[in-house]
Amino acid sequence: MPRQRVEAARAKEIAWRLSSFVFKTFGSWYRFHQQSEVPRPTILAWHRKRDPSVPDVPYLLQFAADYQLNPLWLLLGIGPERIERTELPEPIEERLRETLIADLATLEGVSRRQVDRCLPPREFVYRAALVEMTRMVRVMTAWDHEAAKEERRLKRRLKATDKAGQAGMAVDPMETLAEMRARHAEERTAFKAREIASWAAKEDATTRRPLEPRRPWPRHLA
Repeated sequence: MPRQRVEAARAKEIAWRLSSFVFKTFGSWYRFHQQSEVPRPTILAWHRKRDPSVPDVPYLLQFAADYQLNPLWLLLGIGPERIERTELPEPIEERLRETLIADLATLEGVSRRQVDRCLPPREFVYRAALVEMTRMVRVMTAWDHEAAKEERRLKRRLKATDKAGQAGMAVDPMETLAEMRARHAEERTAFKAREIASWAAKEDATTRRPLEPRRPWPRHLA
């Protein structure tokens, strides 16, 4: 059976809803492309004015899992734009906290109930992990951005050097692109190693102290 196309009118409605979601969530199609890693030609096909295409099932599944985008709303305009977290089975916050409870109970040799009384609410556990990972992602992203700028500057210098060499002028030796990329890779590896060592030190310090019962948490974290 040949593949069927969505009617033009309905495809335009889907494209309008998808654009609305993208601008509210990411601010632009460019940021959406960066974060979702959807190929640029696919994105252009989704939001072109004439005869836009409709996201395939794998993308619908990705958007539902990563951004809680409701496929029924996107395709038919029915229901809320986003799937509420409470409607998702086993929220990630609860899975993370349950995993920590099991691991800590084994590590400390105490009951799961004792660990449960010591840990903060699940939202705070997830938020603490998210804050730590966000810091690392921001540092690495800024690092990649500066590395790309440095690489572009080196390419311009190499191009100018080639012209100077062809003209018989003396040129200074400089770092090659391969050497620069190798240096950047070493710096990334060293940074990750330092982060892991820092986490290991925190873990050692934590495991030397016995668990203490949980005190009341601030209302906005409960």
